[in-house]
Amino acid sequence: MYDFIQGTLKACHPNHVTLENGGIGYLILTPISLFQSMPKIETKLLLYTHLVVREDSMRLFGFETPAEKQLFISLSDVSGIGPKTALSIIGHKTPSELGAAIATSDIASLSSIPGIGKKTAERLFLEMKDKLPKMLLNEDLSSCVREISTLEQDAQHALMGLGYKKGAAEKAIAKILSGKKDENLSLSDVLKLALQTN
Repeated sequence: MYDFIQGTLKACHPNHVTLENGGIGYLILTPISLFQSMPKIETKLLLYTHLVVREDSMRLFGFETPAEKQLFISLSDVSGIGPKTALSIIGHKTPSELGAAIATSDIASLSSIPGIGKKTAERLFLEMKDKLPKMLLNEDLSSCVREISTLEQDAQHALMGLGYKKGAAEKAIAKILSGKKDENLSLSDVLKLALQTN
């Protein structure tokens, strides 16, 4: 019903935002990862949305990218998951990270997500392993199942410790590493380059 909504950000909370569009305020449930990279109040924001209708409720969910939205829809269809748990999964794993965990049968990584136990993680793996290529739309599958290196993880945590938002840290690191594929960079090298380009 609502493919996306663009509006003025009026309120921002860890699990939902309010967007004003045409004099109407839309309360949109969002993953916690979005809260970490949220723009300032009164700025424009576009979210890709999905309306979930139940007998006793109508809830609008919003995501930064079409891939996250499609991932949410696919996860919600898994037995025992549902929209609330699907939102938690996306809030704690990017599509690439989740794709890597599923592609490598990393049950421990999946069960580390809040609300996901070992049995649910196993069911998630079984039901999603064949859906993964379609789930991420037209994205290159090789990039979706790419393992996140220890260097990337350490650099991301270090930058976030310095005040970077998660999304900004990921983009800065990806840009540095993609431009220096043939160089053997250390953690300190990546951090220096990230701080220099900020």
